[in-house]
Amino acid sequence: MALDSTAGVIAGLNYNLALSAVGGTSGGIEQLYSITAKIPAGQAGSCAAGGCAAGQSRTHTLIISY
Repeated sequence: MALDSTAGVIAGLNYNLALSAVGGTSGGIEQLYSITAKIPAGQAGSCAAGGCAAGQSRTHTLIISY
């Protein structure tokens, strides 16, 4: 498994994505993986004082090879 990109910016905030693992063999048994996002502290962002508008998003692609 891989992500097309592991970093980005949304609403003026830098973030990083990470996979819990990049793959493995399961012998046919279900395995759970997660994608986490981290936003470093101390960033000002670019939203107005009242908050960000709904719909601000960024798309990433999870690539699964088997």
